[in-house]
Amino acid sequence: MKNFEEAMSFDLGGTQRVDRSRLDPEKELERTKATVDRWVEEQMFEEDVRAMLLMVRPHKRERLMGWKEYRTGGSEFRVAVTWSDKFEQTDGDLHPTQIEAQRTRDAVLNGTSDLLTAPAEPRHELAVPKMADVIEALLVGSMKHDDDVSAQDEFEEYRKVLLEVRRRLDEMQRCYE
Repeated sequence: MKNFEEAMSFDLGGTQRVDRSRLDPEKELERTKATVDRWVEEQMFEEDVRAMLLMVRPHKRERLMGWKEYRTGGSEFRVAVTWSDKFEQTDGDLHPTQIEAQRTRDAVLNGTSDLLTAPAEPRHELAVPKMADVIEALLVGSMKHDDDVSAQDEFEEYRKVLLEVRRRLDEMQRCYE
């Protein structure tokens, strides 16, 4: 290509050549703009699809590592909890002091004198293991302005939430009785 005019012409199938320097620059600009706009729209659509897939299936790294997932929500919110096998293999929802209390109670009821031989039964009644740990992790630290309130007031707010949950559970249970 020796000059600009030759660089601006291209082959349309072997024999016919178009001299681009004779084309209307306004039409060429419009055509180029339309092509670029279409490309941008396609890229935005693909990005929207990727974002939707991330919302539908969050925690890709954890899923690839074999973690389990539980998702739920209400009309205006969604909650997803993921956990590893190690998290699930421990004693269900029980705190270590509760495990010891359960083992002691079971030993007394079964007449076993050696508490070390009484195995703690793992509890898996709920879809999410260690639900108390999960709720605690979600609740504690969720105050918007926790720097502005005392620890006593902060934890009182957490207790109010848990009391409201208990009230709702009692109400739901009455519907089934």
